[in-house]
Amino acid sequence: MSKNSSAAVPGSSVPGRLVSDGSVLAVAAGAPILIAALLGAVVPELDPAACALVLVLVIVAITLRGDWLADLLAVVSAAAGFDFFLTEPVHSLKIHSAADIEVTVAMLLVGAATGALSMWGRSRDRAAAERSRYLAEISRAGTRGE
Repeated sequence: MSKNSSAAVPGSSVPGRLVSDGSVLAVAAGAPILIAALLGAVVPELDPAACALVLVLVIVAITLRGDWLADLLAVVSAAAGFDFFLTEPVHSLKIHSAADIEVTVAMLLVGAATGALSMWGRSRDRAAAERSRYLAEISRAGTRGE
């Protein structure tokens, strides 16, 4: 395993770290719920599907910065916030509408797919950086041998 592998120290600045620092996890868990609460309070007549799209934007923003644990927290907290603040009965974890259940499931699936694609992209970035370092070493060795 190379020195810059994905098994990094918690909270490190290595792009492919496996464990987020506490601030990333706090944002991943709290931001979707806060946004759902604000949407429910400020715009109660807004269609729940439109609110779900706003929450998906929050999920995407977190998955671009986070890792698998932050991604999971963002997806689950967005679904919980959507359910609690934006579906009938409000302020309950029950959903009475089949349409709201469909939107919740779709949000979970889109969030999971976004997280998976983000993780794949980060792994490709790590692989490209590894290849770049390897080619740089070959180039340096070639110039020394002349």
